[in-house]
This record gives sequence, C-alpha cells and structure tokens, in this order.
Amino acid sequence: MLLVQVEGLVVSTTTHLPVEGAKVSAMRLNDNTAHSSVAGADGRFHFDDLSPGEYFFWAIREGFVDYRVNRPGERATVSDKDVRVPDLKLTPGTHIQGQILDEGGRGVNGGITLVPTSVQTPVFVAHAWSKESGEFLILAIDPYPRKPDAVFEPPPAGDDTAHPFAALAALKKRQEKGQI
Repeated sequence: MLLVQVEGLVVSTTTHLPVEGAKVSAMRLNDNTAHSSVAGADGRFHFDDLSPGEYFFWAIREGFVDYRVNRPGERATVSDKDVRVPDLKLTPGTHIQGQILDEGGRGVNGGITLVPTSVQTPVFVAHAWSKESGEFLILAIDPYPRKPDAVFEPPPAGDDTAHPFAALAALKKRQEKGQI
C-alpha cells in the first residue's frame, strides 16, 4: 500500500506566528480513518503514513478557540506525491471568569453563565456551571465582544440535562422584559 508524507503549518490568526504544541488531526473522508500529529516549536506538523484520498485537517490547542467555532479546517487531496496542507489557523481565545451571588452575597452553586453572540439574537457559544462558591470560568472563547448573562437557578435535582433549556427560557424572559 502506498503511504504519503503530508506536512503543514499551524499559525495564529492574530500574530501569524507558529503555534507550538497544537494537536493536528487528519480524517480521511471516505472511511473516517483518523490520524494525529503535534506541531513542533516551529508550528510544523507532518504525517508519514497517510494513504491517498480526500482528507479534512484541523488543529486544536489550549488557549485557542476551538476550530469548530470560527475555522472549519482545511480539505486536501493526498495523492501519490508528498502533499503540503494549507496553513491551519487558530484564533487565540479569551476567557471570562466571575462569581454568581444571590441577593445575600452568597455564592450560588450550579448557576449557569451563558455567553451569547448578542442580546438581540441569542445564540449561545459558551457556558459554565458555577462551583459551590459561585465562581465560574469559561476558557478559550472567541474574543469578539459578548456580554455574559447569569441565570440564578441551580440545576433541578436529578435532571441536569434539562436545565440548560430552562436557563435559556429564563434568559429569554429577562430579555423580553428589558432586564438585560
């Protein structure tokens, strides 16, 4: 079986500098065979063992926005010759941290903080549950301006999966009332 060498570069969208330590994945589209590599100090990655076919390449790294948020990755055809993949671009993320407090100034355990794209059209791109102290941390979100809104309801006992929808409904009511 013919195996082909594939190489590429992971760069930051803001500085255009190489991103060291990014995990690079390659998935062959016709059978979903996955391969992984890690970008070196120079941002370069390589695969020595890909068989010919159509592939989807993407990169992830802590501190950068998940590729699914703002970059779909890159498609490349691996033929019988060595291939250079277009640069994989990662956007440095920002973070939001804070504390959800009740009216008495005590931390709210299990409150949810939602980060919408805008108040007018709330599409939520990140969320976090608060700890017992009420503290929350959301890492590596897209850095364009957003306004976090806290919903002060603990998750229903034994039904944590339904809570995000209840929180969204409560947020929508607050928006309709002009409270946010």
